[in-house]
This record gives sequence, C-alpha cells and structure tokens, in this order.
Amino acid sequence: MHWDCWAQLVQYGAMDVLEREYGPWIATPPEEGYDFTLEFNVEELVRDSDPVKVIRNAALLRRNALSGAFERAFAAQAEAKKENDPNFDPNAIEFMRIDPHHDERMYIRHHRDYTTVIIGIALDDLDEIDRVFVKLTFEELKHRSRLPSYYDSSPMVVHAKVEPPPEIRHLEEVELDSSRCRAYITFLIQPRLIATKERRDYIISQRMIFRDYLQYHIKCTEGYLNMQMRRRFNDHIKSLERTSKDYVPPTSLPRLFRRSE
Repeated sequence: MHWDCWAQLVQYGAMDVLEREYGPWIATPPEEGYDFTLEFNVEELVRDSDPVKVIRNAALLRRNALSGAFERAFAAQAEAKKENDPNFDPNAIEFMRIDPHHDERMYIRHHRDYTTVIIGIALDDLDEIDRVFVKLTFEELKHRSRLPSYYDSSPMVVHAKVEPPPEIRHLEEVELDSSRCRAYITFLIQPRLIATKERRDYIISQRMIFRDYLQYHIKCTEGYLNMQMRRRFNDHIKSLERTSKDYVPPTSLPRLFRRSE
C-alpha cells in the first residue's frame, strides 16, 4: 500500500492498529516504492487461519490504517469524560489532520462528550451546477441528522457550508487555502454511537467512504433531474401537438373476445 498521507497516519497510531490486525503478515521492510506491505504464506494461511476472514481483513487495509486516529480520539474522549476535569478546555487540544486524498482534508479532535470530525473537500474541479448539488447534499445531511429516527444511528451534523467552521479558521493551512472553493462538513460523534466495536468500525468505515458517497449522490441527483426534465419536455411536446389543427386524438378500439374452440 502506498498512501500520500502515510506519515500522518503513522503519527496518529496507524501502526498500532495494523500490528494488531496483521501482525504475522507484515513484511519488514516494505516493498520498494510502497509504505506498507503484507506477505502471506498460503499453505500456513489455509492450515492455521480462516482464509475468508483474512481476505476480508486485508481488503480493509486502508480503513484500518485510518482507524488509528479515530481510536486514539475515541479513547481520549472516554478518558476526559471519566476524569471530568472542570478545567478541561477542548480548544487547547490540537486537531489531528489527515489528507486522505489530494482534494480532501480531515480534522479529528476529542471533546469531553463527543468527538469532532471535520471533512473538507475541494470543489475546484466541479462546475457550478455540481457545487450547488454539494451544498444541497450537505444541507440535507444536516437536516436528516436532527430527525429522531436517526438520533441513535448517525452522527449529528452541525456545520455544512462552503466555508471553514470556526474551530479551524485559525489554522495556517486553512487561511492560506481561503482562495480555493472548499466545502466543509462537521460531524459530532457521541459515545452512544461507538459503544461497541462493531459500531466503532461502522462509523470509521462511513467516514472513509464519505467522499465517494458525496460524488455518488451528485451523479444520482444529476440523473434524477435529467429524467424529470425529459419527462416534462415530453409533456410539453404532447400539449403542443394537441393544439395543432391536424391533431387526431388517439382512439381506443374495443377488444374482441372470442371463445376458444
């Protein structure tokens, strides 16, 4: 695996998670040109392990590398809540910054009662219509996260705009990046959403594919609008045809039922 943000991931505990998940299969040093390498002995794998489980876990390599920062933030949040220090100041805690893609940034920081995850996605490569779709999608996510039916299953969205949230406006890279068009969305992950390992893994996986989900939603919205415009266009054409002097309304002939011999 080669990932441009590998140094950031290692800084925030990626190797601890990878050693836990892939200990005997980690190749040291990694293959030339890559940051991390897994090496499997097929005979030993079939004899001593569940191949299906190992393959599924290997497919989650990037997600597991990214989960180090999340697990560190979740653990720090639980510790802060346990200590209940009255002088606890979340603003004194630095954000963990990860750049999963060249056009995406992620900031993670724990509080006493929740964990903040901020995702910033550059919109420079999108046209004006797609940018509108991004804004609409963000607003929809913000609205739906407040519905009672999503209270126990989805993080709350508190910021979804084409401008940085107040928590990171002071950061140097955000100030230098002010000339670019970038959309930001802020998630608050409450402890009830990560009460079990399965829930923690689910939340981390959802944040991992958020960028892909956003692009998928844009394409689906475009397809839906195009379909509606074509339907409305066909309705207008039919209305114009009915105003023509040569228009002959369709007639429906009665069906003839014949007794089978």
